[in-house]
Amino acid sequence: MKADSPPSILKTDLTVLAVLAGFVIATFVFRDSLGLWVFIVVGLATLVQLFRVVFLRGDRGILKKLWDALKDGFWGIG
Repeated sequence: MKADSPPSILKTDLTVLAVLAGFVIATFVFRDSLGLWVFIVVGLATLVQLFRVVFLRGDRGILKKLWDALKDGFWGIG
């Protein structure tokens, strides 16, 4: 196997399954504070999309959807 050859499909699939299993376990362990983590992730996605809209002419529709989800998440935490 060459050093610059792409990884096999099976190895990639197993890696994705391992990451998914890790997420499932983390969801079970941290289920009480999951809402806060989702809120943080949506907040970061909103900031990234805002940057794209302001500087790279991104899609304003996606930004509006993320902003609405961020507001809903904020009110859901309280």
